[in-house]
Amino acid sequence: MIRRFGISSYEPKQALDWMREPEVDIVQVPVNVLDKRWIEADLAGEARQNAVTVFARSIYLQGLLLLDGPGLERANMDWAAGFLRPAKDFAAGRGLDFKAFCIRVVAQTFPEAILVMGVQDQAQLEENLRLFQDRPLPAELVELWWRNLPGMPTRLLNPSLWER
Repeated sequence: MIRRFGISSYEPKQALDWMREPEVDIVQVPVNVLDKRWIEADLAGEARQNAVTVFARSIYLQGLLLLDGPGLERANMDWAAGFLRPAKDFAAGRGLDFKAFCIRVVAQTFPEAILVMGVQDQAQLEENLRLFQDRPLPAELVELWWRNLPGMPTRLLNPSLWER
């Protein structure tokens, strides 16, 4: 017997359409500091209204947010550097650890979501646990980030479109 049924989607419209189906209890979506489509689609409100649990994955955009110039080049993603820079500058300009910024913004924007993160080793697990325990960012700072973030191209936000 199936107790809970869920779907995974890269696209807000598709995820919200599925959330409205009575059989769907869970949606898994990529949520990160560069993707405000989920806010514009009111993911959190739709989840509450439809009693759906959200699993937020890809907080670091499958690691892309953590790459620097040479790393981007090796990953054939150097075209993305200009899209990543504003987030890194925003965090650095406020004295914030960038990984903590990425986690806190997602956690505070979607407080009812379950955050899913992959790790490669024990050290990463311990670091992520520590970052989850960091103090919340001021709400005004999170609002400022989202308010000033321009829309990003789907080519950046959807890893299935990346040339590998």
